[in-house]
Amino acid sequence: MPTVEFTCENEYRDAIVAAMTVKGWILQVHSDENCRYIPDLSFSGNRTGGWIEVKYCKQMPETLNHIDHYTKGQELWLRGHGAVGTGYCYLLVGSPSEHILVRWDALKEARHLPLVALPFRLLGVTSTPTWQDMCTFLNRHITAR
Repeated sequence: MPTVEFTCENEYRDAIVAAMTVKGWILQVHSDENCRYIPDLSFSGNRTGGWIEVKYCKQMPETLNHIDHYTKGQELWLRGHGAVGTGYCYLLVGSPSEHILVRWDALKEARHLPLVALPFRLLGVTSTPTWQDMCTFLNRHITAR
């Protein structure tokens, strides 16, 4: 499958929402700037609910720390809600060549590690070459379909 380069993060997020909606998920985009740190997407599917913070970069950054619009507050929100909620809280980092999903309990350790090494070094991290493959993984992993 050829790589797709999105023009902005919202376009990437909207593609994820559209693909997951077709799979039967209900997703809500949260873009209210008054609600600091709340992830970009909340989702429900197969009696499961959770959150996804979406980041899109023109090229895969060296580490999560190199994403200038990924804040410590966002990390803490995902980790806190993941620990006491359903556990379905994720950071999704996309680029034209790779898509990395980091579960809440891997975020603290993942922040300073090279992104290319995360899937090999930490449990709770998945990498796919296309955004479509990532949507398939999300659907199978989270909703067990």
